[in-house]
Amino acid sequence: MKCPKCDAQLPDGYRFCYKCGTMFAFPGETPEESVRLAKEQYQKYVQYVRAQQAQQEQQPQSSQQPQQTAPEQQPAQQTALR
Repeated sequence: MKCPKCDAQLPDGYRFCYKCGTMFAFPGETPEESVRLAKEQYQKYVQYVRAQQAQQEQQPQSSQQPQQTAPEQQPAQQTALR
């Protein structure tokens, strides 16, 4: 899926664009619910990035292990919030 604002490639089901910050609404959700869920997903994303950074700082540069992939999200249709 691509962000409609900046055209960044995003994993299916993401509720925000990690590049430009655009949040997405899903059909059947209230705007408040969409914002709440996007904030929750963003917090998980920040925790994931910080954990990856901490892991990289602890490893010697020559023996870096493959990185884990971002937490999977359930695919759904979305529209950008304006």
